This record gives sequence, C-alpha cells and structure tokens, in this order.
Amino acid sequence: MARRGNGDEPIPDICQDMLDEWPGSFASMAAAVEAHSDMMPKVVGIHPRTIGYG
Repeated sequence: MARRGNGDEPIPDICQDMLDEWPGSFASMAAAVEAHSDMMPKVVGIHPRTIGYG
C-alpha cells in the first residue's frame, strides 16, 4: 500500500494492489474493500489537539 504514493488513490485500487501482491488474502475485491472500511476507523484518528475536534 505504501508504494501507492500520496494517499489519494481510490480504495479499490489499493485493494487490487493487495490482491495482486498477496493472492488469496481476501475472497474477493468486495471482501477486501469491506475489510479496509471496517479497519481504517480503528487505526486512523484525529489528533486530540486538532481545532474543532471533540
């Protein structure tokens, strides 16, 4: 995923890279996108000192 560049890539493109790199890691593209959508809020957040947060 890191080789994708600036982080503005569409999620399906990132997931396709994962499927290409690790065949069989997900049952389908839909499963990869769903896993990404489920996991990202758990690992990415807003710093508490961000203006307007909380």
